[in-house]
Amino acid sequence: MVVLAASICTRGGKAVLSRQFREMPRSRIEALLASFPKLADAGTQHTTVEQDNVRFVYQPLDELYMVLITNRQSNILQDIDSLHLFAQVVTSTCRSLDEREILRNAYELLSAFDELVTLGYRENLTISQIKTFLEMESHEERIQEIIARNKELEATEERKRKAKQLELQRKESARSGRGMPRTPVYPTYTPPTRPTPADTYDSYEAEKNRTTKAPTLKGKGMQLGKKSKTTDMFERVRGDIGADVDDSPLVPTVPAPTAAEPAPRASTTMDRDAIHVTINESISAKLSREGSVNSLTVSGDLSLRISDPSLTKIKLDLTANPSHGAQFRTHPNVDRGLFTSSKAIQMSNVARGFPVNNSVGVLRWRATPKTDDTSALPISFTVWVNKGAEGHYTMTVEYELTGGDELRDVTVLIPYSTSEPSVSSFDATYEVSGDSLEWTIGTVDEGNPNGSFEFDAQADDENEFFPMQVRFSKASPFVDVDVKSVSLLEENEEVTFSKDIRSVADSYLVDSLLLGITMTKPIELKLFGEAQLDPKPHGGLLTYNPSIKLFARAAGPTSLQVWRSNGQVVAKVSQRGERESVQAIRWKADAWMDLASRGLDSGDMKSISDLPRDLTFLEVETALPKISPLPVSGGSGDDMFVFTTRASLEFLFRPFSPQDSDKVDVMIVGTNDGRIHLSIYDSFVIGNFNYTVPQSLGSPNPVQLVSHASHPELSTHTLVFKPSGDAKSKMLYLVPMDLTFVYSSPENLSLLSSKTTTLQKLLRYLKQVKIHMLHEWQSTRELPSRFLNSIDEALKEAGTYGEMGVRQALYHSVVTGHTFPEVKEWLVDQLAERGHKRWDKAVVSGLQALRSLVHENFLPALERIGIILSRLLGIARFHESREEIGFSSAQITKVMDIVSCLMLVGNRVLLLVMEELDLFQSFSSWLRHEIDRLASSSSSDELTEKEATMEHGKILTYIQQYMPASPLRYYLSNVALDDADKDWQQAESGSSLLDMLDRQVKKHESGQPHTGVFSQVEFLCKYLDSKTNVVFEGIAEAEKRSVRFGQPAKILLNENIARFDVRMSAAQTPALTFAALTTESRESNDQPLRIVRIPHRADDLGFQPYRPGSAVTPHVLSNEEVTTMTLNMVVPTDPGFVPVQMEVKEASSERGYIPSRVCLLGSDLQTYKIFALPDDPFKEAAKSREDDVMMQ
Repeated sequence: MVVLAASICTRGGKAVLSRQFREMPRSRIEALLASFPKLADAGTQHTTVEQDNVRFVYQPLDELYMVLITNRQSNILQDIDSLHLFAQVVTSTCRSLDEREILRNAYELLSAFDELVTLGYRENLTISQIKTFLEMESHEERIQEIIARNKELEATEERKRKAKQLELQRKESARSGRGMPRTPVYPTYTPPTRPTPADTYDSYEAEKNRTTKAPTLKGKGMQLGKKSKTTDMFERVRGDIGADVDDSPLVPTVPAPTAAEPAPRASTTMDRDAIHVTINESISAKLSREGSVNSLTVSGDLSLRISDPSLTKIKLDLTANPSHGAQFRTHPNVDRGLFTSSKAIQMSNVARGFPVNNSVGVLRWRATPKTDDTSALPISFTVWVNKGAEGHYTMTVEYELTGGDELRDVTVLIPYSTSEPSVSSFDATYEVSGDSLEWTIGTVDEGNPNGSFEFDAQADDENEFFPMQVRFSKASPFVDVDVKSVSLLEENEEVTFSKDIRSVADSYLVDSLLLGITMTKPIELKLFGEAQLDPKPHGGLLTYNPSIKLFARAAGPTSLQVWRSNGQVVAKVSQRGERESVQAIRWKADAWMDLASRGLDSGDMKSISDLPRDLTFLEVETALPKISPLPVSGGSGDDMFVFTTRASLEFLFRPFSPQDSDKVDVMIVGTNDGRIHLSIYDSFVIGNFNYTVPQSLGSPNPVQLVSHASHPELSTHTLVFKPSGDAKSKMLYLVPMDLTFVYSSPENLSLLSSKTTTLQKLLRYLKQVKIHMLHEWQSTRELPSRFLNSIDEALKEAGTYGEMGVRQALYHSVVTGHTFPEVKEWLVDQLAERGHKRWDKAVVSGLQALRSLVHENFLPALERIGIILSRLLGIARFHESREEIGFSSAQITKVMDIVSCLMLVGNRVLLLVMEELDLFQSFSSWLRHEIDRLASSSSSDELTEKEATMEHGKILTYIQQYMPASPLRYYLSNVALDDADKDWQQAESGSSLLDMLDRQVKKHESGQPHTGVFSQVEFLCKYLDSKTNVVFEGIAEAEKRSVRFGQPAKILLNENIARFDVRMSAAQTPALTFAALTTESRESNDQPLRIVRIPHRADDLGFQPYRPGSAVTPHVLSNEEVTTMTLNMVVPTDPGFVPVQMEVKEASSERGYIPSRVCLLGSDLQTYKIFALPDDPFKEAAKSREDDVMMQ
């Protein structure tokens, strides 16, 4: 016998205690125990039931069950004997048979179970032997106890000896003190030397030294003439027992040395004075690779914190020189006139003081030095790029100290994406992370004014290494600001104060190409399309669709017309009434609606404008019948009860909602070892990320995610980490995580996720259907095989019929009407009416259930899988050249080939089941007739009439073809591992799986021998799972590559952080208005038509933020300045074409890739031209510049 598990469960199948003896998952044990009560019979004391491939041997224990789970081939008598022994162990160990008592004695029961069964096989033991084994003592434990007692006795003797020696010393001191007075002498004790302990671990000594600590001696000096009691002596030496040997006297005769002065501690908030001044300054700059300055901005503030309420009325004397053109601004409550005249800070209302225990900013400044003055830079950089063959770049970064101040902690962060750089500077300090190279320079001063750093790397473009980010700090601020003294206003005396200065680089970038480059050759646009409008648009109302090639114009004051680029009219809508109703036209963008406009009642035009979206989210599955739930019994695994009810199926297979297609639901789960689990739409797993904080921030790896913040309008999330394992921490890390696939995915994420998730659920459903089919097929063959094997053995034992079996005997009876004596005895005595009913019920119910499973569950699931795969195949073919989707059309075609094979096998199984069911019913009727005929002593007319109505052809066909081995065995049998591996390799060879299956099915029908398993449902389902997993993993990996982690920000406080919160919100910035003016009377005829791209906040263009109440001086630019300082593109047009209206449309990929476009309407209101804008204008500009250099 083989015992798989021994369990104690409740009447409902809940496991109270279980011990498995073979490798089985916990879910499998729980599923078996959950299905056991439905099969058990509560009216018997002990019995057995069978299910699937296991047998339950059980016995009631009051309100519980003692259950043994064995295989079906084990000896049932031995199983029952083992069950009694297990029950005796439980009843003898537990006082009462309830859950609480069993859990209290769980370890004793599990130990007894392990003694009874080893690796599934029972040991030949009795209940008394088991008790003996459980109560046996350990020999090693006995030895340790003896050693411990001996050490205790030795310690007692040592204690008595010490006490006696101390008593003798006390008496000797008392005798010598009876003479003339003298300096008191205190008793001392020198312990005997003890041998050096061996280099072994003594548990007694370790415990003694750990728990015993020598107390400090307290009390009065020795009193002469007073005898101490023995108990007092023991109390005095109690602390010495077991203490370390100390050669010094009990009371030192020399004074103890003073404690050493502690080392100075780091500056904290407790070391600050009551008045603390903080100067913060940030330096932002943008440099070109050639070393020129594009922009330089310095901003700072001075804040004041007072912790003493008596020192709030103060005045700060400052040094505030407006170096580098700095502009100062004081707090509204600060006396601005006093600061302007004497550079002092005090409250405007001298009766009030500064706030207490609150950091208040009292002064701010901002400086924007001229960009042509490189000496204003604290440090300058020059990047030398040497491009080799096959994308090999050699980059040299050179720095030079241009300012006079010392810079500390100078580092340069160089990004890369293609391959990891190889540093050739042997003396450089650097660190390579996942996407950046950090060069640590350290201190840059007069002793180290310049240096360089060189590395090699493979890259698609040199712009991968830009922008480079520079970090440094200064001991003194960039703008000359300092606090000279602080004085009390009322007492007019100076007070002490503390000061912190922090001047750091905030956004100090070295970019590849910035504004200010000289573009010797402007970009010439290419004509994308041209149309001639007839008639003219009413009022010049014309617009171009941003996604597809459609135009919309006002055909009249009350009509709207939409047409294609080839001139074909798509729709025309008119509004009734004489009043002019068309006042403006705009294509509606995604998730945007102009609330100030009134849409036209377009009728059929609405369906045309939404046709691309409706086709994208068209759900064909809604037209199919709903898939049916599976039977409750017969399944296995974690999903055995998931698909058994209609409610669960409707919850799992919910239809896709196009209204939510523009939303992306993201779930982020963090673990304490720094891993981040990312999934979208609750079910589509992107993958796991192991995040570690860079070593430059002093990260105590690992870290764990503790908070998260996001905004629905951004794809960047903010993650908050803290050191893992620390309940309280003083530091946090803010890490930005950008999910670029949210906006860069070529396909709608919600649609792709919905289809792949539904496909995963259908595959789980198909797996459970396969398990049910195999179970029903086995149930139809198990009981008939028992009956037929018994008569086969009887015929062989008779020895008079040669090799004849039951199939030939029954065939003989049908044809001749004669029945052999052994067959007659089997039919009348063994099989009889009761056995025939069991046979008929097992086969008919099993085949009918198998037919229902194939027709209602198996084939409908495959149809839905085929529809989803066809959608994925279309997506793969449309985006074949892009890697962002994660799968290819070849992979989907392979999966569809497997689904086609399963469809073929399913239809073949359905035909064979229906044929076998019809033939078996004829055979069953004949078998019952034979039993009745042979059992009766005389033939009756009724039996004769019944025999005449039988279809003997079907009976003979069933006996000859289906009774010994059904053709269904070619599709529903268990697959051998060797055969599966062989055919698996053949399927991977690249040949069509459907063709190989077709050849194998033809061999089945012709009766040719074969060993292939392509027709087996179990093999095809496993092969389908493997190929679909490749697709799912490819999609997840493609999205995983689009997840980017930014540079973390470290938050370090002086105290532990108890609570915190983090939010991402949209900053409400004031609107920026840009105006371009030209003089009408000064038209230029020698300048071509140009499109100029003016960037926002361009310092070279004189950008100044608008503030209410202040006038902004216009910044006048000449034509030469515009063409040299900004990106401009020449429009190739005819001399007579003068544009009067312009629209700029972004690139679109909804219906094939369409580049960015600029649309121009001529002055005749009929000529309409569309020009394609370059995808990367900076790269086009650089290419033009390189061409000019080569030409020169």
